[in-house]
Amino acid sequence: MVARRQGDEPDDCLRLGVALPASEGKRRLCLAAPRSSIQSHRGPLSLREVIDAGPGDWNDALHRLAEAADAIALEPGVYGSFAWQVLTGQGYLTSSSDIDLLWRPRSAAQLDALTGLLFRWERETGRRADGEVLLPDGDAACWRELRRESPRVLVKSHASVALRARSDLLNAFA
Repeated sequence: MVARRQGDEPDDCLRLGVALPASEGKRRLCLAAPRSSIQSHRGPLSLREVIDAGPGDWNDALHRLAEAADAIALEPGVYGSFAWQVLTGQGYLTSSSDIDLLWRPRSAAQLDALTGLLFRWERETGRRADGEVLLPDGDAACWRELRRESPRVLVKSHASVALRARSDLLNAFA
C-alpha cells in the first residue's frame, strides 16, 4: 500500500506500508521503493470483491452494507486488514477487526446519506466500519469526523496532515 510521503524520500521513490498478518503480530513495515520497480498497481478492492472472500461471519453484514451503498449510488473501496486477507489468503482478521472503507461521495447530500447509513449499519450489525471519505480536492477525512459537529476536522493529503474547518470541507461538496 502506498503511504503518505514524509518528505525525506527522493522524488523517484514511493513510501510503502506493508502490514503483517495477526500470526506475525500485525506488525507494520515501512519502506521506500523506486517508482521504476513497481510492476503493477491498482486501487482498493471493491466491497463486492471481498464479500465472499472474507470470513463467513461477516457475510450477512457485508451484503447489507453493499445493498445500502447501492441505494445511495456509492461503491466503497476496501483497504486495511480485510483487503490484506483477501489479497494474500493469510489470517489478518481477528474477532475485534473492523472493515476499512474508502468512499467517494459527489455531493453534500450523498455524504450525509453515507454517514447516516454507516451509523445505522454499525448499530444494526454490531460491526465497525472505519475509513475515509475522499474530498473533492483529493484529500481525505475520516467519515466519523465529518459526521460530528466539531468545527475542525483532521484531513490527510499525500504529503501532510492538517486540521481544516469542517464547514469548508462540507461546502466543497456543494
